[in-house]
Amino acid sequence: EFRSVVCLCRITGYFLHAHIFCFPAIPGICDRQISGEMGQCSWIDLGRRFGGRWCADMRLIDTHAHLQSPQFSDDLTEVLAAAEVAGVERLLVPGWDEASSLRALELVATYPMLVAAAGIHPHAAAETDEAGWERTALLAAGPTVVAVGETGLDFDRLFSPAEDQLVNLRRNLALALALGKPAILHCRSAAGRRDAQ
Repeated sequence: EFRSVVCLCRITGYFLHAHIFCFPAIPGICDRQISGEMGQCSWIDLGRRFGGRWCADMRLIDTHAHLQSPQFSDDLTEVLAAAEVAGVERLLVPGWDEASSLRALELVATYPMLVAAAGIHPHAAAETDEAGWERTALLAAGPTVVAVGETGLDFDRLFSPAEDQLVNLRRNLALALALGKPAILHCRSAAGRRDAQ
């Protein structure tokens, strides 16, 4: 009997990736989570040490990587190479406004391991006019876009008024339904509340 153990590994300061090993069901070994920084030890050696092996049927996909952010402008190629070495086969790059959705599509055209989402984040709800929404909706309808978003509600920071966020969420969800694509939701309530959930 084999069980999966998740070994968390920080690739950069901006995203985490999980290594999955299959270990024999030995009490105390396979029932715990092992974590550490990349470079401190070899996860493959660690797996061999405990009689483990990579799960051949395990597929690793990062479902939320804002790689179009300025923080990745200097090392995006290195980040993607590290992800590939770690076993990640796909990364989903969600947009948060029109410009970031367009940039996500540009990255997808350059890097085959990326897929894109297009939508309006609750933080950008108030600043997105009707023309910007229409252009973003056209991007979301494209064949290389796999989801609508990132959208949702953020009643903690309230960078956009709650009513604008609700209008924005409804139109993103209606778009996802019309396109037959999943929606990526961001839900954050103020401390001690659950109104954004």
